[in-house]
Amino acid sequence: MKKIYPNPFLNEIIFPLVLNERAVVSIELIDEEGRVFKILHEQELLKGKHKIKITKNQLKSGIYSVKIIIENSKGTSIENTKVAIH
Repeated sequence: MKKIYPNPFLNEIIFPLVLNERAVVSIELIDEEGRVFKILHEQELLKGKHKIKITKNQLKSGIYSVKIIIENSKGTSIENTKVAIH
């Protein structure tokens, strides 16, 4: 995955992805205990470049752990990162 931007963000953040094949992509917010407390995105995407836009919605300002999960025919790839919301 490429770098997410902008980070920190006010209203929306973009998760740029390049997929080598069709995959199910999930983006989850994780709490301090390591549990999923909100699924921001879950969708099957085709091979190619994608920009997944997530809006602030009803999230409070703060720093969040984010888990990006990509599932395809080769298995599952998981990337963890943090985002800041102002």
